[in-house]
Amino acid sequence: MRDKKRRTGIKNSTSDVVFNVIIIIICVLLVIIFLYPLYFILVASFSSPAAVAKGQTLLLPKGITMIGYNEIFSNKAIWIGYRNTILYTFGGTFFSLLLTLPAAYALSRNDFAPRSAFMLLFTFTIFFNGGLIPTYLTVCQAAP
Repeated sequence: MRDKKRRTGIKNSTSDVVFNVIIIIICVLLVIIFLYPLYFILVASFSSPAAVAKGQTLLLPKGITMIGYNEIFSNKAIWIGYRNTILYTFGGTFFSLLLTLPAAYALSRNDFAPRSAFMLLFTFTIFFNGGLIPTYLTVCQAAP
């Protein structure tokens, strides 16, 4: 029977294989370096404070408890922060879509008379944002 794999006819040299293995090892190490602190925070949140203070929670939680979560969620400010986050996210997205969609539709029409003027205004604000002048003043005043 024929091999069902698609063959490209290009074979990897030994140096290509070594290079690929090194890249994979580097990527795995970077993933571990970036994800372990997040994992540790999760493990520490379920562990007893005494076990975390003694350094006994490197990989698995010790003395599993929910005291930390009870303290956090009993605080009223956390719920106000969640409410504000949800309102700002949905409100900002709604407001942005409310203004962006009609503008995009109008600018997509070739028969819209002030199209080029509006396109110039939108493009200008993309290239020259609000922080450009203060940054320019800071850099010019810092230079001798």
